[in-house]
Amino acid sequence: MIEAVLALVIVSFCLVTQSVLMAPLKSIGRLKNESNEILYSYVQLDQFLKKKGPFELDHEQSTDKEVHLIPVTASKDDAVKVDEKAKSYRIQKYGDMIRLTGDTQGHMPLFVGIKDAVFVVHENQLTILITEKDNRKTQWHYELSSKGQKAQLEEHQSSKKELSNEKINSSKVQKEIAPSSDR
Repeated sequence: MIEAVLALVIVSFCLVTQSVLMAPLKSIGRLKNESNEILYSYVQLDQFLKKKGPFELDHEQSTDKEVHLIPVTASKDDAVKVDEKAKSYRIQKYGDMIRLTGDTQGHMPLFVGIKDAVFVVHENQLTILITEKDNRKTQWHYELSSKGQKAQLEEHQSSKKELSNEKINSSKVQKEIAPSSDR
């Protein structure tokens, strides 16, 4: 009888010790996952700006809680003008998230679970200062026209051409590889 009680005490002690030792490992995994979410959100917005851009910041409508992005195009006389036909966007703090919205409806959450976000606009540079719920601070920096609008437009158009050429080349390679794999 005493042996059974002693065995139960030892097993209980081992379980308590194991749970105490495992707690820090769980929090390390959680912090690593949150860092990945921050990086993923940053890259997601960066890719959106490159794919749908180029954009110009609307200084009149932008505030510290919301930034307005206006699409621009190059005209024949090398001037940069606002593309009236293209959709404009807003990046804003809404509740506990930073989200991207279009002109009229719908939104895409970029980063959820924040305490505060402040948008700082200087010329065509955007900085988003994020305070997370656990008071960690993160800064996202984006340059929307660091090379000048015309150069950025040309780079944007050439990158679209490169992407379509890569798709064409990869499909040609796949067609060339397919017959040789039957051997």
